[in-house]
Amino acid sequence: MKKDKKIRRKILKILYKAKSEDIYYKVHRDDLLQELNIPGKSLDFNISYLKEKGYIKAERHTGMGPYFDVATITYLGIDFIEGERLIIPVVPERHNVTVVEGDFKGVISQGDKAKIKTEIGSKKEREKEKIDTKIAQIKKRLFDNTIPVSQVVLDCLDLAIKLNMKDDIKWLKFEINGYPTEGKKYLGEVLGVMDNLESPLLKKAMNRQVEARIHILYHGTQNPTTFPFPIFVSYPLLELEEEVNEIKGKPANLTSRMPASDLPGAVEILKRDPNELVPFEISQRDYELILIKIKQELLRFILTIEE
Repeated sequence: MKKDKKIRRKILKILYKAKSEDIYYKVHRDDLLQELNIPGKSLDFNISYLKEKGYIKAERHTGMGPYFDVATITYLGIDFIEGERLIIPVVPERHNVTVVEGDFKGVISQGDKAKIKTEIGSKKEREKEKIDTKIAQIKKRLFDNTIPVSQVVLDCLDLAIKLNMKDDIKWLKFEINGYPTEGKKYLGEVLGVMDNLESPLLKKAMNRQVEARIHILYHGTQNPTTFPFPIFVSYPLLELEEEVNEIKGKPANLTSRMPASDLPGAVEILKRDPNELVPFEISQRDYELILIKIKQELLRFILTIEE
């Protein structure tokens, strides 16, 4: 409905304005209802639509209550608002020429057909030149360490959409928006490839797995024991880059905590409280390696197109 389209456009503009003023700010549901002056059901419907499209993120703080509590625009949503056509697939124009038989035979002359073929050929050549130019630009940006990896990912997504490379589009969108791991036990669930564990998408996503160091205090001991544990870094690429830049040149590693329930064996074997927050740390180098591996995947993506 046209009315819903206008509402969705307004929602994106509100979220865009909020993010441009503070990248960490999330707009509350009540603020959206007040500014849009629409029923809650209408807001939930359009928020759900934008979330499924990947234009926004909507979070719910509790298991009960409204559909969402806060929302924020994604980088795909920003590109849509700014009119960069990043999320609009470019469908090549079709040229179907039919020569009519019978009384009208010859309406399209041989000269006309030759002219049409020449125009089609010229258009294809121009499109190929544009793609070749784009590839050359991306390769140059890949080797320029002053350009954020997230910007190169956006360039590659634009190219993948133009060439209708569906698997690569899916992977690049995950990198930009993050991997929605909440409530999921396996990475295959997140990617939708549980029936195909040899999926190229799964292999690319595994570049984000790092070896963290878990610190856990055994009963009857005073000093925590440290052991390695694989952790998947799921948040958006831009946030990952920001964290890497924040710790660059500093001696400290990245530290955080995870529920004991997410640590295999912690509850059953070590008898920990499932809600206990277990400290862990990830080295700076591991975080930087994620970005390096993503750049390597982008280079493989470009080389595949060139072939």
